[in-house]
Amino acid sequence: MPTTLPDSIYYADGTTPASLADITAAMATSVQNSLNLREAHNFSWADSTAKTAQTGMVTGDIGYQIDTSVFYIYNGTTWKIWAKAPASYTPAFVGFTASASSFVYSIASGVVQITGKATLSSAVTATMTISTPAGFNIDTTTLGAAVIASQIGFGGVDGATDHPLGVRVSTSTAVALSAFNAAGTYATVVNTAAAIPLTWAIGNIVYVSFSYPVV
Repeated sequence: MPTTLPDSIYYADGTTPASLADITAAMATSVQNSLNLREAHNFSWADSTAKTAQTGMVTGDIGYQIDTSVFYIYNGTTWKIWAKAPASYTPAFVGFTASASSFVYSIASGVVQITGKATLSSAVTATMTISTPAGFNIDTTTLGAAVIASQIGFGGVDGATDHPLGVRVSTSTAVALSAFNAAGTYATVVNTAAAIPLTWAIGNIVYVSFSYPVV
């Protein structure tokens, strides 16, 4: 039987070799399937176990997981993280330690936004990295080791000698801070280190604000 576009609803023509019952059944089923695809659903789950057990969803459905306060959207194959209200978190730092830190993250339209600062309690010993919030990983397959979009950072003696920092992908759960090297014709980025871009000392402050699409 031929079908219509774009919804693939069956209809009979002069070449359809079927009974009236078969024709109407095929037409009714195709119409119902089309209506189901156009109808958005809203789900609510207590936890990830309930979310995993969900059935009957179609592309575009929205779901809310209560224990994590996270909204999801169904893309036809899986539930993708879509939105979350701002929340604080304490990152893990590598290459330095911090006596105080303040970090907040939120999610909108599937993009994680992180803003925060850390006050150093030690000198820098290696490339400085900052972990992302638990459960909200970076899509390293897509981003690779790229500098993250909307990245910005400053580090140094607050208000006196500050240096711009780049924020780049380190792993799926951490970003690395890079300094801008202007020695060449064009600015390049190099990993932060004990004396890059300054001789780091206790009390220096790092500010970052960056975003990335969540896996």
